[in-house]
Amino acid sequence: MTGAATSMKGPFGRRSKRVERTPTSAMKGSMSVGFEPVRLLELELADLRLRSFGRVEDARRCRSARVLVRLHGTPLGVLDTDWHGSETAPEALAERARRKFGAAIDAHVMDDCLAPTSPGSEAPAGSLGAPRCVRERLEFSARAPFASIVIGTRERPDGLAATLDTVLALEYPRFEIIVVDNAATTDRTRTLLELRYADVPNLSYVREPLPGLAVAHNRGLTKARGEIVAFTDDDVVVDSLWLVELARAFEFADDVACVTGLILPMELETPAQFWLENSIRYNKGYAGGASTSGLQVATACRRSQRPRGLCRRWRTRNSVRPSTARPVVGASRW
Repeated sequence: MTGAATSMKGPFGRRSKRVERTPTSAMKGSMSVGFEPVRLLELELADLRLRSFGRVEDARRCRSARVLVRLHGTPLGVLDTDWHGSETAPEALAERARRKFGAAIDAHVMDDCLAPTSPGSEAPAGSLGAPRCVRERLEFSARAPFASIVIGTRERPDGLAATLDTVLALEYPRFEIIVVDNAATTDRTRTLLELRYADVPNLSYVREPLPGLAVAHNRGLTKARGEIVAFTDDDVVVDSLWLVELARAFEFADDVACVTGLILPMELETPAQFWLENSIRYNKGYAGGASTSGLQVATACRRSQRPRGLCRRWRTRNSVRPSTARPVVGASRW
């Protein structure tokens, strides 16, 4: 998950909040007063692995941090804390996380049939004594259905490349990627795929002349061969468990038709990014109607509900056919 147009996402991915347009002078002045960039981190409590996002060269300017706390891949919440660069030890962050998310940690550990212990001492996700949530994830992966990932894009090859790199690194056994080049004015997207991803057998390219993100998604549906279809954007960087956790959510009930979920920012290093994240907030929470273990799944929508969010997934046999889907469902313009 990385920043600029390299966002995220993300059920999940992370979405970059970098705003290219300059705000009006009044807004710019009000947002800039007292602003300091916020370091974005991710802490896995099982092995105290600490990961950072955003532009590393700007880290020295940060005096505060926002930490996504996870246990065995499951997101527990966000911890806001002071940041002292390399002097901030993962053990110290884990102790603060324990104080804030203690009840959630204990519930997760008990559900995994592990003895309650301090953060960092639970069995790491890749160890021989893997917790139940990890074993269940691996068992599902062995029988996971073939999936299609549709990415609508328009003249953003750099952002698209960042998205594709993380999609290709997904922990999912069988999937295809369909890139829909929407209302293209140049050949930059096609050139990127031909030069950088020519050896990727499960990636296909299609052009859609009519502008609109929903139009691009509908065109992708006509090409999709998967039992379920996942949509994401060209400014999203998906989590490695994104697809497996989305797919697992369809097993919560027979009539689950759509799954969506958590999206977090990749960086908070400008006043505009900070304002957008705290005012609009793509993050809808860490629990939902069909919550499961992973950065990805927050809500599973019934057939009668309309999905929300930048990353979502439809079961194709329940979804509206492309020929009748309304272009106004979702963003209609780039």
